[in-house]
Amino acid sequence: MFKLHPTRSHSTAGFTFPEILVVVVIATVLAAIAAPSFVGLLNNRRSTTVRDDIVQAIRQTQSEATSRRIPQTLEIDTTTDPLPTLDIPGAGLRPVANGTVPGEGLEVTVDGAANAVQQIEFDENGAVNPNTVTLPLVVEVTFNGRGRRCAIVQSLLGTIRAENDDGCDI
Repeated sequence: MFKLHPTRSHSTAGFTFPEILVVVVIATVLAAIAAPSFVGLLNNRRSTTVRDDIVQAIRQTQSEATSRRIPQTLEIDTTTDPLPTLDIPGAGLRPVANGTVPGEGLEVTVDGAANAVQQIEFDENGAVNPNTVTLPLVVEVTFNGRGRRCAIVQSLLGTIRAENDDGCDI
């Protein structure tokens, strides 16, 4: 015989509430474990970006001095808020990393001084003026106390190097 109403089979497809709850709990625990590492990675990247910008500004100033054959001065001002500024010959005044990093938690020190204005003068040959700079000059960058990076002007000839962590200790 034919039935007028077809019977519906009970579907077992889908997830139960306890199954979904277990997955959400596991995802939350994994996120809580990964978050500090991710924040540390961000701080390291931000510190590296600022340090690389400072190194580039020093090299650019040195290059301007040698190409124009006149003394040039770079000014690193860590007293400005929220970001330190660089006054680069030929490029003008601008925040570090062109303002692409947040100022919150950023600390830039010049030879250990947190609120300082440092002028690095290069003569027409690109050599550091020893009357304006005590060598080695260390510009250190950290974010929230992590991601220690530094730019070091090492010699009168204007040798510049970028270092991380323990390499900043000279």
